[in-house]
Amino acid sequence: MEFATVLTQLEQFKRTGEICGIKIFEKNVKEKDIFVCIKGINQDGHNYAKAAIEKGAVFIIAEKDLGLGENQILVKNTKQAYALLCAQWFKNPAKSLKLIAVTGTNGKTTVTNLIKRMLENLTKKPVGLIGTIYNEIGSIKIPAKYTTPEPFELNSILATMKNFGCEYVVIEASSHALEQQRLLGMTFEVGAFTNLTQDHLDFHKTMEKYFEAKKRLFTMSEQAIVNIDDPFGVRIYTEEKLKKQKIFSVSCKKVEADIFVKDIELFETKSEFKIIFNNASHLCCFNMPGEFSVYNAAVAWGTTVKLGFEPKQVTEALKICKNIAGRSEIIYKDSNIVVMRDYAHSPDSLKNILKTIKAFKKGRLVLLFGCAGERDRTKRAEMGRIAAELADFVVLTSDNPREEPEEQILLDAEKGLKLCNTPCRVFCDRMEAINWVLQNRKQKDIILLAGKGHENYQVLRKCTVLFDEREIVLDFFNERI
Repeated sequence: MEFATVLTQLEQFKRTGEICGIKIFEKNVKEKDIFVCIKGINQDGHNYAKAAIEKGAVFIIAEKDLGLGENQILVKNTKQAYALLCAQWFKNPAKSLKLIAVTGTNGKTTVTNLIKRMLENLTKKPVGLIGTIYNEIGSIKIPAKYTTPEPFELNSILATMKNFGCEYVVIEASSHALEQQRLLGMTFEVGAFTNLTQDHLDFHKTMEKYFEAKKRLFTMSEQAIVNIDDPFGVRIYTEEKLKKQKIFSVSCKKVEADIFVKDIELFETKSEFKIIFNNASHLCCFNMPGEFSVYNAAVAWGTTVKLGFEPKQVTEALKICKNIAGRSEIIYKDSNIVVMRDYAHSPDSLKNILKTIKAFKKGRLVLLFGCAGERDRTKRAEMGRIAAELADFVVLTSDNPREEPEEQILLDAEKGLKLCNTPCRVFCDRMEAINWVLQNRKQKDIILLAGKGHENYQVLRKCTVLFDEREIVLDFFNERI
């Protein structure tokens, strides 16, 4: 049977019980499933096709002849086929929703959360959110395993959002998802770009390939919002402009931008600035500090305006948005000390948050950070260098080591730390590191716990453990009251 026929008849097959599910992992296959052979980083589904048939799979969708006769359907790209099958399985929910996607290295979570909150304020209706911290349907929170889910889960969530009455859904579009075509077949009302800096080179290998993955979003978007103070943003803007796409530029430096941000004032807990749009000035306030927060707010503002809402209403909606969990978040504060957490886990994001804190610190800036295991090793020394240059004291420790030896991760980061004479301590155990830094605090310290942000777990060898830095810090001080 041809793949196009399966796609057309999938609903009938599902209704009559001829097909019961779509799987990409052989261990999950049950009788009457379709098994799609996906080639991943470490495993190739084609090697498990015969085992899937033995477990009762009805069809195998593959990219090469596996000698399975009528049970196999050959396609050029199984990742594309999987995305289309999953959409069809859930009756293409994306077609009934207004989708907005945000991509970039840093800022996706903040921008998507802001857009969701502004849209709910403006429409008085539930808005869907698919992202790093949670998937949200209005006020309902669903745990998120990936920034952008695999196609089956993604379409399942979209179908639920549709049934719940959502009109808009805001999606964090990761480079992995775009490269693996998890969003294939979807059309976005607006696609937004924040910035592009070094990250995920363990997967993409080069910055150019990383950029090409991000850029795919704009072939799927009716309109676009692009930060042109980023050199990769300039490339997207220039290329998409040539296609006569409806595209807006955002800038804090270039007065000719469609959305020009000026008169920026940065405070310890907020940012104030003016947006010039269509020759009108809009005084904005966002309850997060730092210049990077201004960029995030401006991209969110522009995206919401692009959806057809009045700039004045969008400006008011932005003002009442609260800060985002794990992003420049103050988790403990008294007259002598401030403890913050931030998701910064790349060189650029670490630099941005440290520069922001340096601008208002009155005592030491103490940084506790680590680097993720089984991820881009090339950024570790650079993160160590940035830490030593911008912090007054550094505690280097574990992040999510996964299966990689923690000692190796620490050695990689220490190479950068040693380029400066900043005092530092090194701990393999992150809990021990946090307790040490809190016990050895000094008056007026600002302590930044970087890398974990909103995460309430730590991925170790062979297991994942509960690890909520907010709770750890609050427990530490509560025990001393």
